[in-house]
Amino acid sequence: NEHNNKVNYIITHCLPNSILDRIDRWCPQHDSLTNYLEKMIVQNIDFKKWFCGHYHIDRTIDDKYYICYNDFLELLPDNTIKVVNN
Repeated sequence: NEHNNKVNYIITHCLPNSILDRIDRWCPQHDSLTNYLEKMIVQNIDFKKWFCGHYHIDRTIDDKYYICYNDFLELLPDNTIKVVNN
């Protein structure tokens, strides 16, 4: 609330339901955590990027969502993110 529900980055273990439904047939079922992320974060927070790592892949979902597993991410001084493959 102090920042009008706006943040640059969200970093979580899992993704919200709406993104799980988009990523492939292997995606896990919705659960209480993914429900919470959908209802409380996606629907209420204005954010630029969302990063998670639970799914053991490196994949850009779209311009807002990125799944990290082996990649390293570097936040640059201009507030952009550089993906550094190991």
